[in-house]
Amino acid sequence: MLTDVQQSAARPRAPAAAESDAASSWGARLRRIFLIETWWLVRRDLGEPLPRPSEPPGEGMEFRQATPADIEVWREERAHKLESYRERLKHDNPFVTIGLFRGKLVSTCWFSAGTYHDPELGYTFHSEPGGVYLFEAWVSPAWRDKRIATQNLEWCCTYELPRRGFTHALSYYVASNQASANLHKHFGYRTIARLWHLRILGRHLFLERKVHA
Repeated sequence: MLTDVQQSAARPRAPAAAESDAASSWGARLRRIFLIETWWLVRRDLGEPLPRPSEPPGEGMEFRQATPADIEVWREERAHKLESYRERLKHDNPFVTIGLFRGKLVSTCWFSAGTYHDPELGYTFHSEPGGVYLFEAWVSPAWRDKRIATQNLEWCCTYELPRRGFTHALSYYVASNQASANLHKHFGYRTIARLWHLRILGRHLFLERKVHA
């Protein structure tokens, strides 16, 4: 006897649904071969006050720089990145700030001082002296939409990065990512360049155009 799931799977698909699935499948295959997207490169001068400071972190929340001894906090939700993070933590640059709630990892921000070369994209992000580049940020799915990323970055921009002697922070985001756009707007980042990213058969090509404020 077929279960409900098996019966559903055994029924012929409606033509429209089958066509939609086929189109979606071809679209996914095409994106693996060919992709074009627009990124915004943005900058924030760390001497400027935050436009709209948020509420301070609640009881049990802690933000600080991570050390090699913290490697195990990534195991629960980021085990697939554990070895690459272990290697990063052996060096002073790049460095990472972490958000912990009662000892559990809820957010991270990875920074690189000066020029940063992305090994996966093959693209180099250039910085002026005193600049730091935010190249990877993460928030635990259970903590998203709770302003954790905002609080982590506020701590970085008002304390940790100035303490290290940085004068400005750089970042980028995909133009279609509205959540990233809102986050950078909250922090008063200004757009300094538009970057077109084209991927063809695994090769990455870039075209950058400066934006005058």
